[in-house]
Amino acid sequence: MTMNTKIIIVFGALLCVAANIVVKHAGLPEAKVTVRVVDEAQTPISGVNVRLGFQDKFDPRKDIKVQGLTDNEGLFIGQGGSDSVVGSSLRMQGYYNGSAPIPTFHDADEVSYQWLPWNPTIVTVLRKIDKPIPMCAKRAWVEIPVIGEPCGYDLAVGDWVVPYGQGQKSDLVFKLKREYETRQKFNVSVDISFSNEGDGIQSVEIPKEWKNSDFIWPRFAPESGYEPTLNAHFMGTAGSSYQGNVKDDQMYFFRVRTVKRNNQIFSALYGKIRGGLKLAPMDSKTCEVQLTYYLNPTSLDRNMEWDQKQNLLKGLSWEETPRDP
Repeated sequence: MTMNTKIIIVFGALLCVAANIVVKHAGLPEAKVTVRVVDEAQTPISGVNVRLGFQDKFDPRKDIKVQGLTDNEGLFIGQGGSDSVVGSSLRMQGYYNGSAPIPTFHDADEVSYQWLPWNPTIVTVLRKIDKPIPMCAKRAWVEIPVIGEPCGYDLAVGDWVVPYGQGQKSDLVFKLKREYETRQKFNVSVDISFSNEGDGIQSVEIPKEWKNSDFIWPRFAPESGYEPTLNAHFMGTAGSSYQGNVKDDQMYFFRVRTVKRNNQIFSALYGKIRGGLKLAPMDSKTCEVQLTYYLNPTSLDRNMEWDQKQNLLKGLSWEETPRDP
């Protein structure tokens, strides 16, 4: 064969023998990987559509893509020339889209021209779509109205409460402290509090096996553990990098509109915040806050699985619409 690229595809009996796709790419060392797909109970899933991308960072047009279905053991094997990076995606009806945590390969052998580790087995969890529900979901990028005074934000309306907006209930209450000289020298701090006894917020630790799924959350918000306040701060010091306590991967659960009777919670709304609370005082007279939130509108329902086709906040722009369930 005179072609620079040879493609050899071998299929066993579909869903009975592990798919083994081999792609030889001239000029790049070979990488080989086995993807094993399981559900949350660690049971292998057959019939998952796996796509692997063997990448050429110097010429993306030469990227090699292979795909096929997992067998009865949840296995799919792919091979191809690569610059050490292999991308992936997993698709199956009834499950959230995902990927496999394939590491960067290293130390290509000069004799075999193969990346190490050779053919590692990468286990990844595909999470089932269970009971997605309508929610109030928004990627909010809002300017705190005033400095030094409590400002309420209505999550069900997606706006500040009157007189600064159209909201009626202060679900999150922001109070800003601001010291600002230049874009490189400033210090802002925002205290977030709530309106009712029993309201609160708590951080979430996402299990690492879920981080490759489109749906990374626990399915239900916890019943307890909510703190009545949260502080976010951000500062710049001339000649050094910005500092703060807000992380892009920080997640929170919250509880608002809590009503208690006989010291028991009679009603409350639960929700979640993805990506922390980003602060930006540079182009604002006060400070802008960015947060992506989801509010379950049904009292005492702790389900956190959002149906992306049913956003109860209407009229949002593309930028204001969350991308993930």
